[in-house]
Amino acid sequence: QISEMSLQWTVISWFVYAEAALVLIMCLPVISVQRWRRILRSRLLRKFDSSAYVYFNVFFGLLILLLIDAYRKMRQHALEELSIDERVNPHGFALSRMRKFRSQINFTLSAGALLLWLVLKWMVSSLIGRAFLEQDLSIERAKVNDLQRKLDEAQRKLSSTLAAGVVNGSVSDDGSDKKAD
Repeated sequence: QISEMSLQWTVISWFVYAEAALVLIMCLPVISVQRWRRILRSRLLRKFDSSAYVYFNVFFGLLILLLIDAYRKMRQHALEELSIDERVNPHGFALSRMRKFRSQINFTLSAGALLLWLVLKWMVSSLIGRAFLEQDLSIERAKVNDLQRKLDEAQRKLSSTLAAGVVNGSVSDDGSDKKAD
């Protein structure tokens, strides 16, 4: 009963470490947006894509429940600490303070996990949005380049036609066609 670091809090602490590592990896400028898009749209992750919203909300609810449980335990141990007289039972008082401290750590862990979960969701959606925006931008760039090529081609044809007309003398100063005698 002394150890408050139960299996659930050990799992949550490792989850926080994994989230923090993933956030740091996602912040690295070495990995391009297109590569993140390929990773996030991989075959394995596409299988979870249809139900990702459900998974996110279920895990979000679980983290909120853990946060509420940690807050409840923190309050419980704070009240327990107040009920024990340090002079009468110093060992019990120290034990109560240790439990309160561990419950505060658990509260911090669950709050950190919840915060990092939201940050990860935002980062993933932001990366996916940016990747699609860059993809759309490259498509539009290709269309603009194609239109520019067609415009240059039409301009060359027009200038060659006008140059041929001026050489033959078939175009007058006012732009109307007149036959040269």
